Amino acid sequence: MKKTYSEFIRNAFTVVLGTSVAQVFPLAFYPVLSRLYSPEDFGLMALFMSVTAIMVIVSSGAIEQAILVCKDRIETELVIRLLLLRSIVVLLIIYFILIISINTIPFLFKFKEFEKWIIIALLTSFFTIIFNLYNEWCVKQKEFKSLAKNKIYNSSFTSLFKLLSKYCSFLSNGLIFGELIGKFLVSFISVKSMMNKGTNIFKDYNIALINRARKKFKQYPRYMMFDMLINTIGGSAHVYIIAAYFSATELGYLTLTLSLLTLPVSVISAGIKDVFRQKANDLFINEGSCRKLYLDLLKPLLIGGLVFFGILYVIVPYIFPFVLGDEWVKSGLYAQYLIPFFYFNFVSMSLGGIFVIANKIKISLYWQIFNTISTIVVLFIGAAIYKSIYITLVLYMISKSVSYILYMLLSYKYSINYKYDKN
Repeated sequence: MKKTYSEFIRNAFTVVLGTSVAQVFPLAFYPVLSRLYSPEDFGLMALFMSVTAIMVIVSSGAIEQAILVCKDRIETELVIRLLLLRSIVVLLIIYFILIISINTIPFLFKFKEFEKWIIIALLTSFFTIIFNLYNEWCVKQKEFKSLAKNKIYNSSFTSLFKLLSKYCSFLSNGLIFGELIGKFLVSFISVKSMMNKGTNIFKDYNIALINRARKKFKQYPRYMMFDMLINTIGGSAHVYIIAAYFSATELGYLTLTLSLLTLPVSVISAGIKDVFRQKANDLFINEGSCRKLYLDLLKPLLIGGLVFFGILYVIVPYIFPFVLGDEWVKSGLYAQYLIPFFYFNFVSMSLGGIFVIANKIKISLYWQIFNTISTIVVLFIGAAIYKSIYITLVLYMISKSVSYILYMLLSYKYSINYKYDKN
């Protein structure tokens, strides 16, 4: 058992270190980007990314989540080919549907000016899918150093090209084009890395075998896709509601707030989660339980997170205008309202993945439905009824905090395979 935990700590440290280095780039570039781009530009970027995130989930069918539980290398490669084939087909269908719609439906004629953004969103979605599947492949293969490097490539490329794109006069929003170029480069590196290690995703497309893999993992597009889709819609609800009831500028303030507060979650919890899922999956299969590992990690996360976010709550109103510029004072105030929610998000997501490991995908879907509906309701109440951005943020924080506390309780419950115990 000591070897288990020492290996876990070593792998977690590798991923957390890589993720930490990766987040240095956004932190370094934010003071520059916040002075080059307006709050409205950040608001439009948020709208673009929310649409792209939905395209990624719908086209991939969340099949990349099955990579971790594949029984061997052959099955892993079949799932990867299934994922890429499905993604290309669905993205093409989405493209033709959108193009035909904005050119034939009178109500959508006013959106024809956004036609050029469709192909950009689709390409960004496809490159993001490759980035995601490579991350899952790294977890499956215990290639945690490669996983850490991939996170660094992603953040550095996207940050750099968001900066450079500002100086290209023919680009209307450099933040969006920077995301596209960065994702393209990191997806290219991801594919090359898999091929160098013996995973060739461009050959042996045996339709019969791929179809067999599709049937075996049909629960992922059937349940997990909707789980992730609902989660994404719930996570993007503020984008649409704030933009509709307030303004793109107000959305820009909130977007930068959420982006910066997400950094601690990305740096630590994402790294812990990647290693936790792999180790918890092994324990669940071999011993029928990963509860001890869950509890051993939960306690320090609760205490450490409380200290970190407590300090952040006090200093954040002063940090934002100092680092980003006086124009972003509002973002610092918004951050204080949302920090409690990020604390619970940090703890619960660090230990995420139990639902997939325990094959409780339906439970995860039900939680996502609750999370999304409650989020939309409170945002609507704050924006449409109270018409106050501050009341809206308080209600949003409370709703999200309750959802993530529930997530932790459910993860604890399903960290034991009760059927295994009976046998």
